[in-house]
Amino acid sequence: MPPATNTNTSYTDYHVAAQFTIIYPTVDCGFIDKKGQCNHCKTPPKAWNITQNQKPHLTSCTIYQKWRKSKGLNPVSASKKQPAIDNFYTAKNTTAEELFALAIFTSTTSFSTFSTPEWKTFHSKLSFKAPHRNVLAGPLLDQCYDKIKAKVQEVANAISYI
Repeated sequence: MPPATNTNTSYTDYHVAAQFTIIYPTVDCGFIDKKGQCNHCKTPPKAWNITQNQKPHLTSCTIYQKWRKSKGLNPVSASKKQPAIDNFYTAKNTTAEELFALAIFTSTTSFSTFSTPEWKTFHSKLSFKAPHRNVLAGPLLDQCYDKIKAKVQEVANAISYI
């Protein structure tokens, strides 16, 4: 039986899924509990879950690792992650306004959320004046975009595939 396909999965997840055969055990209370069995070592089937079961299994499956090596593939962990984008900003080099803007952009919060009297009082206690929505949607958005774009480009240049 072919591996499961899901248009939302990454290439890595598809590769991991391709190393397993879907086993449909008996129906339990009307639900089919799909399981996966390793095509290399034929371990007893486990629940079909790439993150929880399949990737960790392939990391420790010696037969799979030997197969990868025989195919000329890098015998690294199946769950090895590519470089990630994290820590977009360090507080040391970033203004409070930029951090505030980034928090709004990444949380998809409406700009008007912080215009209420309660937020204004809270910000005044911190000696912080939230930037106006025009500043958030203009120069601060542009600054955040440029910094994140540079970080993404740096990571993209360092990885072998996307």
